[in-house]
Amino acid sequence: MPALEYNKGIEEGMKFLPSIENLMIDFREKKLALSSPHSSSEEENDDQGCVIKGSNGKKKLDNNANLELSEGRNSKIPLAYSDEPVRDAKMDEVILYYDDYFEKVASVREGSTCGEKEVREQYTDFKDLLISCSHSIAANDYQVAKNIIKEIRKQASPNGDWNQRHALVLANALEARLTGTGTEVYNQCIAKRMSTADIVKVQYLLMTVTPFMRCSYAVAKYTIIRSVKKACKLHIIDFGIDFGFQWPSLIQDLSEQKGSAVKLKITGIDFPLSGFRPSERVEKTGQRLKEYARSFNVPFEYHGIASKWEDISIEDLKIENDELLIVNSMYRFRQLGDETVALDCPRNRVLNLIRKIKPHLFIHGVVNGIFSPFFVTRFKQVMSHYASMFDILDTFIPRDNMVRHLIEREILAGQVINLIACEGPAWVERPTNTGT
Repeated sequence: MPALEYNKGIEEGMKFLPSIENLMIDFREKKLALSSPHSSSEEENDDQGCVIKGSNGKKKLDNNANLELSEGRNSKIPLAYSDEPVRDAKMDEVILYYDDYFEKVASVREGSTCGEKEVREQYTDFKDLLISCSHSIAANDYQVAKNIIKEIRKQASPNGDWNQRHALVLANALEARLTGTGTEVYNQCIAKRMSTADIVKVQYLLMTVTPFMRCSYAVAKYTIIRSVKKACKLHIIDFGIDFGFQWPSLIQDLSEQKGSAVKLKITGIDFPLSGFRPSERVEKTGQRLKEYARSFNVPFEYHGIASKWEDISIEDLKIENDELLIVNSMYRFRQLGDETVALDCPRNRVLNLIRKIKPHLFIHGVVNGIFSPFFVTRFKQVMSHYASMFDILDTFIPRDNMVRHLIEREILAGQVINLIACEGPAWVERPTNTGT
C-alpha cells in the first residue's frame, strides 16, 4: 500500500509539470525553463557523411534538435561546447599557418616583466630539496618528506619565475604520491574539459613560442602531399586526433593542387571521454574538419572512433582497396601502456594492428626519452625534462599571461602528477625510448 500511494502521488504531481519535450535545462542559470517554439525547428540536414562510433555504437550525425533534446534528457552533465562555434578567425590563424611567425613571437614577448638581473637575484635552487624529498618518500620517511614539501612551498610561487613554478608543480606531485592520491588527482585533471576557446588559445601560444609542434605538422603534411600526387582517394587514420588541428592546413593544400580534387577520408581515433558522452570530442573534431573541407571545396568523409586503441579491429577502420592509406600519430603513443605493464601491452597491440593494415605510409611523432620504472630515478628524469619546458615558457611569455597559467597548471601539472604519483596501469604518460 505505501508503494501504491507513492506512485499515485508521483502521477498526480506530474500533471502540474510541463511536457518533457518542451522542457529545457539552462545550466548557466541553474534553472529549468520552457523551450522556445523556435528551438524545436529542424535545421538543414548535413550534406556530408560523418559517422561516429562510440560506446553506444554508430549514429548518423545531423543538426536535428530532437537528437540534442534526447541527449540532454539522457545526460546528467552539461553538454560541453554546445554553444561554441566550430570554426572562427582565431582558429584559422592558429592552424592554417600564415607567414608571420616572427611577428607573432615578438607580440607575445611584449609586456614581459622578466628582467635578467631580477631573475638572478630571486633564483633559488630547488634541485637538492626536491631530490632529497624523493629519497625520503622512497624510504617511507614521510615526516621528513612533509617538512621538505612545506619548505619548498614557502619559497616557490605559481606566479614566480620558471624555477619557482616548476618546483611547485613537482612538490604537488610529490605530495600526491606521499598521500597515495596520485591516481585520483590525475583523473580529476583529465576530467576537466577545457572550452574550445581556451584550447585554441593554448594551441596558438604553444605553436607561436615553440617550433616543435609546428615543424612536426609541416613535415607530416609535406610528406603526405608528395605521396598523394597520383591518388584519387586519400584515407588518413589518425591515432590520437584530439582536436584535429593538424589537418585543416592539409585540406587547404589539397584544394590548391592542380587537376581533379582528391577525395579525403579521415578516421579520427581517440580515447573515450569520461561521463555520458564519451565520443563528444571526436564528434566536434569531425564537424570542425567537415567545415574546413566545405570551405575549401574538398570532397570529405569523416569516421570517428572513441575507444581504447588496443580494442580496435581492422573492420572498424572501413578501409577500401583503392585508397592511399596513411597512418598518423603525433606524440600520443606515450599514453599507451608498454612492456612494463604487460607482455601483451596496449602499445604492441596497436603496432600489430598497424602492421596488419599495411599502410602506404606511417607517420609517427615520438618523444625520445626513457623514464625509469624506479621512482627516484624517474623523478630526476621528470624534473630535468619539465625544467626545459617551464624555462621555454618563461623565456617567451610574460608571467601574468593567463594562457601560460592554463598550460602550466592544467596540462603540464597533470602530466607531472601522472609520472611521479602513479604506478602500474595508472601510469599512462610514457615517452617512447630511442630503441622503439
